[in-house]
Amino acid sequence: MDYFLLRAKKTYFMAEHILEIFDLTDQGEGLTKTQQGQVVFVPYSVPGDLVKAEIFPLKKNIWQAENIEIIEKSENRQSIPCPYFYNSLIELMHADSQKNFPEKSGCGGCQVQALNYADLILFKENILRSQLERIALLNLTEIDFKPIIGMRNPWHYRNNVQLKVQYNTITKQFEFGFFAQKSNDVVAHQKCLISQTENSIICQAIKQKLSNAQPELQKFLMEFWDELNIRTGENSKEFLVAFSFTKPNNSILKTKFKSVWQEIFDAVNSKLSEFSENHTLRSLWLLDQKNSSNDIHVLGEEYFTEIVLGKHFQIHPRSFFQVNTKQTEVMFRTIRKFVINALRCTNNSPSVSLNKLQNHSLNQQEDSKLPENTATLYDLFCGTGTIGIILSDLFKTIKGVESFSSSVRNANQNARLNSINNAEYFLDKAENWLNKQQISEQDFIIVDPPRKGLDKTLIKTLNQSKASNMIYISCHPGTLSRDLKLLKDIWQIKTIQPIDMFPWTMHIETVVLMSRKG
Repeated sequence: MDYFLLRAKKTYFMAEHILEIFDLTDQGEGLTKTQQGQVVFVPYSVPGDLVKAEIFPLKKNIWQAENIEIIEKSENRQSIPCPYFYNSLIELMHADSQKNFPEKSGCGGCQVQALNYADLILFKENILRSQLERIALLNLTEIDFKPIIGMRNPWHYRNNVQLKVQYNTITKQFEFGFFAQKSNDVVAHQKCLISQTENSIICQAIKQKLSNAQPELQKFLMEFWDELNIRTGENSKEFLVAFSFTKPNNSILKTKFKSVWQEIFDAVNSKLSEFSENHTLRSLWLLDQKNSSNDIHVLGEEYFTEIVLGKHFQIHPRSFFQVNTKQTEVMFRTIRKFVINALRCTNNSPSVSLNKLQNHSLNQQEDSKLPENTATLYDLFCGTGTIGIILSDLFKTIKGVESFSSSVRNANQNARLNSINNAEYFLDKAENWLNKQQISEQDFIIVDPPRKGLDKTLIKTLNQSKASNMIYISCHPGTLSRDLKLLKDIWQIKTIQPIDMFPWTMHIETVVLMSRKG
């Protein structure tokens, strides 16, 4: 829609309302209704807030609030700990007639910070419940729906960040940050409360070295350098840094400015060693954002290593690995518990509680009570093989499939690294590959799809397979609900466990255990 028409439409409809916020949207905005029943999105508000705001229509029956003033704060509202989330509610909410919509906003790295954490995760759990009931048409009173598992400390959890890069013409230095909410403007920051503490040390070392770089390199970086990627082994204390470019000639970059990359590599390691002796920059890369075949490894190893539940995983710059290491360990223990209990149920053995699985990485004492298993685990969307490797002692054979060749190579490397001899990983689309497998009743399937969920062809194959048990790992309640609606006639949904993998956002991870009916 033309900007001036949108402005005219807003001006015509603008009306001031007193609104009480009662919920959150899946984007983290406050949700309320007018006395006339119009649904209104209210940015930066939290449930329990009483606000005065002007509203204008976005689409039929959906309205947007702006020029927001808090009349009465929610008792669940907390002070914003991050100075970049927003500086002033009134400043950010006033319309800026010089800019197109959406209006300027704070850092988009988080979606909610004004609501205390305990209440935030409950609202996220309720969003999951609502979508499962509304979309999948599940009766959750008939399912073991467990309370969401939150974090003891929900800060500094991200082990993988893609920082946007911009050049400050005043300070003559590069700056790093995230896009603003609903914008491509970069909000630069000195530190980030959801990233690893060491990231600010790495960024500062890189900034200092590049401030003295040759004019030719600086000019190239200002034009083509888009992201600084930092990946962290939270348990191993190893790091990988990647400079990500558009339209690069990475081979020339590597050779022509080899001394610069060496200086950066050494400077980062020097600063990390001052922070802690066992912290190490293990790998440095130059990446082509549009074509991964042009990626160039520059210095160190081609990977860094992370340790999860006693297993070692080599992770390359583009390898998928969950962004929250502590909650990944919680999720893997949950999956392991579900698998053990499903296998025991099949063999009429007593189940085991999650608490008994917390103290030992592989829980060999509990697992030894399992009968010898001749089953195969089919690990779909296996990524770097983490789940299959964690579960490898529970099955005779692990077969994983992934559609990215680098992930398949990485998964097979990780199996060898951990002396796992019963796991093999294949390159194919899950829906094509599973249809070719000879699956028996004793076998187990795990699916861990991307946000878009499962292909309908794959759902049909899952419904026709003979496997007795299946686990669905989801990062999107909407697509999970859509898929469960198509699976529930064949599969009994037994247990649902939400996990807060992404604090201060509205994203939620869910693990679902199912068994074949009949």
